Amino acid sequence: MTTEFVGLAQLPVKYRVTEQGIIGRCQLNANWQGYQGLLHGGIAATLIDDAMVNCLLAHRIQAMTASLTLRYLHPVPVTQPMEVVVQITEQKRRLHCLQANLHVAGRVSVMANSKFMATAN
Repeated sequence: MTTEFVGLAQLPVKYRVTEQGIIGRCQLNANWQGYQGLLHGGIAATLIDDAMVNCLLAHRIQAMTASLTLRYLHPVPVTQPMEVVVQITEQKRRLHCLQANLHVAGRVSVMANSKFMATAN
């Protein structure tokens, strides 16, 4: 699919839906930094959580975050273009497992795994 849209958190991310997930691209400014020149870790977590929720919604699944585990591998320069890639890895009844990587300059800077619980429609 080639549908593009902006996510729920109103972050300046444009998403493209894939068969098993979603890809989001953005470039932030210094307003999103923690330490000088570096993306705040909480904003990185928000980018990833937002991408995961939008991935599920794009695949017609309404769910809420049950758990989110992040692994920060490298500092993220706040003004560099970023790409977050999300895949749905497993689905069991109401539980949906996802994996995400935040890429900057061609390398994975943050890895995440999550579990989402489907909500009642």
